[in-house]
Amino acid sequence: MGVDAAAAESLRVGLDVTPVLAGLTGVARYTIGLELGLRARGVDVRAFGIGNGRGALGPSARHVKIPLRVMRRLWALHLPPRAESFTGPIDLLHSVDLDPPRCRVPVVSTIHDLAALEFPELHPPAAVAGASRRLRSLERAAAVLADSGATANALVRNGIERSRVTVVPLAPHPLPEARADEAGVPGPYLLAVGELTLRKDYPTLFRAFAQADLPDFRLVVVGPDGFGADEVHAAAAASGLGDRLVMVGYASDRRLSALYAGASALVLTTREEGFGLPLVEAMSRGLPIVASDIEVVAEVAGEAALRAPTGDAAAFAACLERVVRDPEARAAASTAGRQRSLTYTWDRTVDKTIEVYQRVAG
Repeated sequence: MGVDAAAAESLRVGLDVTPVLAGLTGVARYTIGLELGLRARGVDVRAFGIGNGRGALGPSARHVKIPLRVMRRLWALHLPPRAESFTGPIDLLHSVDLDPPRCRVPVVSTIHDLAALEFPELHPPAAVAGASRRLRSLERAAAVLADSGATANALVRNGIERSRVTVVPLAPHPLPEARADEAGVPGPYLLAVGELTLRKDYPTLFRAFAQADLPDFRLVVVGPDGFGADEVHAAAAASGLGDRLVMVGYASDRRLSALYAGASALVLTTREEGFGLPLVEAMSRGLPIVASDIEVVAEVAGEAALRAPTGDAAAFAACLERVVRDPEARAAASTAGRQRSLTYTWDRTVDKTIEVYQRVAG
């Protein structure tokens, strides 16, 4: 089924853009990109965000300044307000990350991952409770969008019928062009991008880099503190890497682009991902990848990534040495990555989303 342009322009979609209020998280970037893409297709997007935060909603979105926790209590008791109070008449409601507001129209829900349910020890209790609540909310969803086949499989493992799930891959947030010398880090270096959380398993990365015979290289880690960041920083201090380990913290889009430009490879030691946008960001630049041998990495990166078992520092060290020293392996990974990255576009993401809207709205 393709996108019916005329039907798309007749759709009135209530879009819950609440995640944008959290700041520039991965989910916020997805939400912003989706809203822009839908509007570009002529969809009548009626966006709203609930609560407060550091992020700013777009000028067309309605900001409902009622604490989200209060709204959730009202919805749990089947009390108003319904989504239509914020949007006016709509044909469907799209919830992009949170459990959806009460409404009288069909609901489309996006699920980015179920990592908090499948690896609860790597997440704070609030995230586990939120993921469980989100899973229960899918009983009200007419359609479920999964970022990847891996996430779709996780949904099925957790009781969601496969026929209700459509895989809609993500697309990378466009980064500005920047030169490597703007990164502020002298090369050569390997780059890791992602929040400093237990799920990303940075301690294994630090051990692997310390074991690898790469004395001229630095390891650059980009990402803000998250759950378990104290353990990550402690592991960094105990690694013995000294100034060969550069912990950047949060980086602006321009600096991140510059860091990609100067990197020799991307490294991802994560134990679980819903999609892994840094994989696509690296592939689009022709960067070879060393990553965990998990389902979603094989799906998204394919032959662009040299893979090692999660938690196996020695295996990661061997892959790091190979990606630096083996020109044939580097070239093969780079070529495969550039080719694969062409499939991850916002046009594809938006079109597949609208196809689901048209099916749900009849």
